Amino acid sequence: MKTAERPVSRTPMSRLDDITQELRLRICLMDATQTHILYENALAEEFGVSRTPIRQVLQRLAYEHQVETRTGIGTVVPQLDPAGAAHDFMTLSGALELAAQTAEPLLDQTTRDLLGDIDTHIAQFSSVQPLSRSTIFAVSSKLIVLAKNLNPEPIMADATASLHWRALRRLLQQDGPGSREKQAQILGRLCRNLLVQTDARAALQMIALAMREFGKSFSTQM
Repeated sequence: MKTAERPVSRTPMSRLDDITQELRLRICLMDATQTHILYENALAEEFGVSRTPIRQVLQRLAYEHQVETRTGIGTVVPQLDPAGAAHDFMTLSGALELAAQTAEPLLDQTTRDLLGDIDTHIAQFSSVQPLSRSTIFAVSSKLIVLAKNLNPEPIMADATASLHWRALRRLLQQDGPGSREKQAQILGRLCRNLLVQTDARAALQMIALAMREFGKSFSTQM
């Protein structure tokens, strides 16, 4: 007789990953022109955990430069100067292009698995339909992990990922005429090209080019 399968238990780390990703999404959706405070007690109560894992999550976000600790205030999500949006994307593009110069040529299995995750979102892209902000976040967060995995220098990979998260926050704040449609076009084209790519250096260059294109879209709004 076939025995029933036991449900897969969630490890403490996977729970931390879930909370971290949820807070990343919230940060990206927060009004970037305002400073926001994250309260440990409130977050611990909301997610049903102690303050210790919440502190670990906030430390991760601080390492990514998404939050910062201010004496007498606590953990805050700093505001972003709207005038710096295009510069952020151009800086990110340059960092990715630099990483492409030293990347290993062949894609490893981890990268192929990440591309498989991106493939699950391809059907949502359309040149005539805007993407929801949650979809943009889901796809872009996978691209951040992908680019970090392709980057051969760990220190540079972490720094570039931090730039990437800030750029994503910028992207989700963009709300001009046709912005969502334009984002769908750029992300859709990038993802489709990545799915048929076998060279890691070319993949990084493709992501860099897309970030530069996003940066130009901000420049035209200034």
